[in-house]
Amino acid sequence: MRLDLGDGGSIENPSPFQISDFLSRLDGTGDSFAILERDEMSYVQTSGDPSGGFLVEYQVDSIDQHFRSTRYDLPFSTVEAIFKSYAAGNEEWKTMADWERDELVGASGSSLPWALMAVVAIAGFAALAWYRAA
Repeated sequence: MRLDLGDGGSIENPSPFQISDFLSRLDGTGDSFAILERDEMSYVQTSGDPSGGFLVEYQVDSIDQHFRSTRYDLPFSTVEAIFKSYAAGNEEWKTMADWERDELVGASGSSLPWALMAVVAIAGFAALAWYRAA
């Protein structure tokens, strides 16, 4: 398990305290996102800030199993609980938000390359942050 921040910070096997600390650094500007990954294709990620709220996405094994929260204004406490539950390896985090499938499929029906998906996700998070700031 690894926790990465958009600003380049990273930690292997984060403790609950470290998860809270990393998430508290998100301020909605620039690369304000965090990803907690089990592996390249299974993770939970968030973007946003405490004043405007957060969007959370998760993926399980494949881009065909990519979901996002239906709300873009989740409170910090919910995001913190989701990340801690995910890190603990239980499934409770799935009940802490409402989710919808996020289709990450190219026009030809083929899956987008992983690196391109990351760029698309980061651009989406940046656009959301810009929209909230406007």
